[in-house]
Amino acid sequence: MNHDLPIIIIGCPRSGTTLLRRLLAAHPQIDCPGESFLLRAAVRFLSGETVAEGIDYGPFGGLGALGFSRDEVKARLRDFTLSFHRDLAAKAGKRRYAIKTAVDSFYLPELLDLLDGQARVVCLVRHGGDVAVSLSEFTEKMEGPIAELMPFLNQHRRFMPAWTAAWAKVTTDMLDAAEAHPDHVFGLRYEDLVEEPEGVLGELFDFLDEPCDVPALLAEAFRPKDVHGLGDYKTFATKGLEKGSMGRWEQLPERIKAELAPIANPVLERAGYAPIAADAGSGDAMRLHELAMMYNNAKGSGE
Repeated sequence: MNHDLPIIIIGCPRSGTTLLRRLLAAHPQIDCPGESFLLRAAVRFLSGETVAEGIDYGPFGGLGALGFSRDEVKARLRDFTLSFHRDLAAKAGKRRYAIKTAVDSFYLPELLDLLDGQARVVCLVRHGGDVAVSLSEFTEKMEGPIAELMPFLNQHRRFMPAWTAAWAKVTTDMLDAAEAHPDHVFGLRYEDLVEEPEGVLGELFDFLDEPCDVPALLAEAFRPKDVHGLGDYKTFATKGLEKGSMGRWEQLPERIKAELAPIANPVLERAGYAPIAADAGSGDAMRLHELAMMYNNAKGSGE
């Protein structure tokens, strides 16, 4: 195995990817800086659209017509994109680098195509209820949703079901990738990482083929240090692995759980979680809530 292959961290926003970044960055041979948004930009750059007679209006179509193969286009873009992180790792005096930008998770199939097996991808899964709760809080703090969440909000209209649907899509992509590409995609659960860090990290570094003293890494990860670049600075203020943020979804009202259950449960069970148990009597409450929402919307529009 190539010990210098880049490491790509994938996980739905608010699922613990910054924690994983912090842990990987504590390794003496791995650099994991702040969010660069390079991979998202790269797959967007390659996007195109099919027009008349099947012509691809995009870089693959345009450059293909000029004699450049799809593989060559991907290789050149991949090298350019990763070169920034190579330089950052060299500056940090480290041999290898990891890339973490949470929104990359919305483009995983396209990223796998771009990377073409030339990276090790680590997929972090967290319970969908907790992710939805945290995304709702994050959206309020940011005074609006990030662009990748808008299609889900347009479909579901309210935050909690929309964010749960976004989590379900991203998590399904991660589970599919781990099953289809076990040689270069590794899946782990946030809850397992927090509950059994030494065992989970041992398996992770075995997959990365990177020797690691896990107890020493954990001690280094939570040592105070200066943090540069974009990311969740709150995570870097913690002094250890914290369990307090797990299971917050259980405090949701029953009507909300009843709404989330059909969206989340198939993916939760596939990922090894228990399904969300919704109160059988919550359906009437949900209907009353929907009617009240319809009434208020109609009243506000002057109908």
